[in-house]
Amino acid sequence: MYGSDVNGTGNAVLNGLRKIPKSTISFTDDAFYHFYYSHKLGYNTSCCPDLSTEYFIKLRDKLFSAAVGQGYEFMAD
Repeated sequence: MYGSDVNGTGNAVLNGLRKIPKSTISFTDDAFYHFYYSHKLGYNTSCCPDLSTEYFIKLRDKLFSAAVGQGYEFMAD
């Protein structure tokens, strides 16, 4: 649709998520693909940034608030 490689994007998200051990993950509202696929893969998911989760996924250009950013470590592919 509209020239987007939907399968390529979905596969990239799935491959990245499979590197994370089964755990609790929270997401920013703009990381909806990651939320959807992680829920389908059986992760315990939360749509809200939560310091009690083991992982937090956001888009690269989205900044952490000071409170949320203290509880997480940045990882890159």
